[in-house]
Amino acid sequence: MNCVWKTWAWETAIEQVREVSESEYAAVPIRTGHPDNEVRLIDVLLRPEVMVFEPLWTVIPGNKAILPVLWSLFPNHPYLLDTDFEVSEHLAKTGYAVKPISGRCGSNIDLVSGHDQLLDQTSGKFVDRKNIYQQLWCLPNVAGKYIQVCTFTVGGNYGGTCLRGDDSLVIKKESDIEPLVVIKDNE
Repeated sequence: MNCVWKTWAWETAIEQVREVSESEYAAVPIRTGHPDNEVRLIDVLLRPEVMVFEPLWTVIPGNKAILPVLWSLFPNHPYLLDTDFEVSEHLAKTGYAVKPISGRCGSNIDLVSGHDQLLDQTSGKFVDRKNIYQQLWCLPNVAGKYIQVCTFTVGGNYGGTCLRGDDSLVIKKESDIEPLVVIKDNE
């Protein structure tokens, strides 16, 4: 196996590393050999000869614990939302999103208005995770769907863009991929 299109959360592999590290190993042993043996996610994703299309470095921007750190370093930056590890007085006034630090696919998110009203809520498997609290900013509603622009890279270069849309305020794994047309300015 030379390439992997990873659909698992890197957190799954990291949990396997934590489990192994708590034993007597100083470094994580990667199992090789016949596929009949128990193969863990880390045995595939952490092999140096395997190219993973979502590289390990994406754990850092993908982990929402970085958001309160960025906000503390760059408060009021126009491309950041106020984020904290607890609900501050400011967040309570503006409304906030409750997000699991290592969640994904829109799971276990609560959107709370500045009047303490629950606007939307999703369920999922990240209910036992620690949360961050981020200033409420709702996605734009276009033709009855809330739209999110998603970009991705391949091999460190821009790979493409897609639009995700949903009737609810939270984009989830099951949300639609919307058609995208790019038109030159002079057209």
